[in-house]
Amino acid sequence: MLTGGIPVSRFASLKVRHNIMIAVAVAGLVAAAVGGIGLYKISQVADSADAMYSRALLPTADAADLREAVWRYRFYGIGANSLPDPTQRAQFNAARDAAAGDIDEAAQRFAGRDLDAAQRSAITAFSTTWADYLGKLKQGMDMIAAGRTGEGQAFLVKQAAPVAEQAAQKLTVLADVARATAQARLADANDARNQARLLVAVVLVGGLILAIAVAMVLAQAILRPLLQVRDVLTAVGEGDLTRETPFAASNELGQMAAALSRATTRMRTAVKTLASSSTSLAARADELQNASRGLADGAERTAGEVSKISGSSHEVSSSVQAVASGAEEMNASIREIAISTSEAASVAGQAVDASAAAEQIMVRLGSSSAEIGDVIKVITSIAEQTNLLALNATIEAARAGEAGKGFAVVAGEVKDLAQETAKATEEIGQRVRAIQTDTAGAVESISEIARVIGRINEYQTTIASAVEEQSAVTTSMAGDLNVAASGADRINGGIGEVVHAADNTLHGAQATRTAAAELTSMSEELRAIVGGFRH
Repeated sequence: MLTGGIPVSRFASLKVRHNIMIAVAVAGLVAAAVGGIGLYKISQVADSADAMYSRALLPTADAADLREAVWRYRFYGIGANSLPDPTQRAQFNAARDAAAGDIDEAAQRFAGRDLDAAQRSAITAFSTTWADYLGKLKQGMDMIAAGRTGEGQAFLVKQAAPVAEQAAQKLTVLADVARATAQARLADANDARNQARLLVAVVLVGGLILAIAVAMVLAQAILRPLLQVRDVLTAVGEGDLTRETPFAASNELGQMAAALSRATTRMRTAVKTLASSSTSLAARADELQNASRGLADGAERTAGEVSKISGSSHEVSSSVQAVASGAEEMNASIREIAISTSEAASVAGQAVDASAAAEQIMVRLGSSSAEIGDVIKVITSIAEQTNLLALNATIEAARAGEAGKGFAVVAGEVKDLAQETAKATEEIGQRVRAIQTDTAGAVESISEIARVIGRINEYQTTIASAVEEQSAVTTSMAGDLNVAASGADRINGGIGEVVHAADNTLHGAQATRTAAAELTSMSEELRAIVGGFRH
């Protein structure tokens, strides 16, 4: 649209309420996008953490339990075959049987987890090899029980022992696979965290840029017509009635500008009429003073001219009253703008509440990560107890002398296994703490979003204050126009007195000269008033 050669944008033609709603809607969409993406990525991170717990941490713990039970089985099995005391052999056999039960339980627990193909293959290979070892062990022990001690021991050394070593190797492979799976799940969790951080940052920055751009466009669409109206009002206040508002639109600002244009046009017409009337009045007064001989004729002409002036004065009074009415309409429009601005501030407050809810979700995710850390502490405690058990076994083997060397080797391997388990759980704990740190960073980002929306709310409040100030200015202008209307009424009264004086002029020359002098004085006053305006 073009008005007076000045282009008016699409936003400038919208109602002020709609412009403000657009700005708030854009800010709300940005907040919703950031919150939605944040929630989606938080869900992904939580899924990664759950997968790492169920498919990495738990199988790793099961593998550690299985390995520890296997070494206990072998330790007590060797002791049961080497001790001469039947009571001690019975105790070692009972401990070995308990270890066998722990092996079965740990293997079944591992196999019942949510495993990948590599983990499933590793536990199957170990279970098969271990079953083969138990079969050969039973076969050798049956030979010894049947009195074929030498043959049974040779069978155990040549047949059962290699299978036991194979089972130990399979168990090592199982532990390695569990560790590799844990590392892969940890990498997936890190990738999900990094993607969430990047996507939220991109959407946040892009949304802020969009919101700022829309706010600048809308502010310009509202501010430019207001500045144009302000300039015209300033010029009118300085007595310049030639200025007009070049802005035209169907919204409240356009209606206010059109009302102001009509008011200045009527005021300009009224001032021109006053100027013309004052000039005529001065001429007639001069004629009355210079032509007292033609007093009667001059008095009649004066009466006629005064009647014309009276009609013009009534027109001026009507015009001023119309301008005052237009000012009242403008004041009502500004009050409506103030109400719309308050509604926009309320919507921005709702956006702040939505950001607070997203922050609470992030806090709950941090609590879940802390619970994972507690599980890791339990695993670490088990590893420390296993290490202590291995140390005690080493001491007992040293006391046994030459017969305890095999025990010392087994105890050393159990100790190494416990240390590896502690190291793996420590690495997992570090990764969980990293997730907790990143979660805290996401909480801080969402808090920053809430603060940005709060600043938008402050800007809406500032706009409301400016609208209230404009309302006060318009009210003041309406009061001035009412004063002008009162002045026009007083002029009408003065002209009535002139008419009465013109009638009295018929009764004497002196009265005529006096009336002429009064008319001259009044014309000078009108000229002074009209001279204060540019029309």
